[in-house]
Amino acid sequence: MFQQLKRFFIEVFREYRARFLRFWLILYGAAVLGELSWEIFLENARSVQYLRFPAPVFLDALLNEFAARPVLVLPLLATFFFGLWGFSALYFSFSGLSVKEAVARGLQNVHRYLGFLVLSGALTALGFLILTAPALLVLSAFGFAPLFLNGAGLAEILPSMLVFSIPGIYLLVSLSSGPFILLLEKKSILEAIRESCRRVSRDWFWTGMLLLCSLVLAGIAQYGLSRIMFSLKLALVPDLSFRGETSLRIFFYSIPWVIVASFFDLAVYRVYLRLKSLSDSLYPEQKTIRKDF
Repeated sequence: MFQQLKRFFIEVFREYRARFLRFWLILYGAAVLGELSWEIFLENARSVQYLRFPAPVFLDALLNEFAARPVLVLPLLATFFFGLWGFSALYFSFSGLSVKEAVARGLQNVHRYLGFLVLSGALTALGFLILTAPALLVLSAFGFAPLFLNGAGLAEILPSMLVFSIPGIYLLVSLSSGPFILLLEKKSILEAIRESCRRVSRDWFWTGMLLLCSLVLAGIAQYGLSRIMFSLKLALVPDLSFRGETSLRIFFYSIPWVIVASFFDLAVYRVYLRLKSLSDSLYPEQKTIRKDF
């Protein structure tokens, strides 16, 4: 197993290094535009001052401000839009398209990618809640839920919560190939969900292992790169004005995330290719490669 994992990540690193600039241009551009939109929202939303209050208080203040100033919704929507556009374009670039072609295809498919995320996210959330919610109700009936929600007794209850989360974890892994099937194979949202679950079900454990190892490596890299970034900031520019700090957030603080996110998604794409190859070998008459994009 170790040799297989090693071989898999060597292939991912090799491809990542060869096409890093292409991935960087797409995702960094989207990240900068998204951060800029978010900063515009933060600077104009007076309800942000309620972030330290309980969630219901903050949400009530935010909704009231949206009702009074509907235009404030635009930079918030733009933040999500650029994120969706960036990842959609990134997935097209994995298939070999140039930056220009990938960005154009990504823009054309933002609405389909959003629909997939909403539906698959709802299914995954349902998977996590279907056992966890009844368990919390039972714990609450016996007086354990308040302790759990306050952080006390977490070590005792966490293993049980992980067990109750198995349906959600299963769906999370099963739907991992869905975005690539949706975008690269031009399937509908429901077809992408169904096909992803079908392919992953043949090798769910190994798929989950690859995704987990990719996530661990990405987490370690994110932590290390973030520490380096903030250490450099403190060493070179320890005292910045508000505008200067905002500029760093927009143009520099997202660099570790861009590097790590593009690597992790490339690893997920390689898992998708592995499952697709297995599916095509089992059902050669159902090959799903679409060359017309």
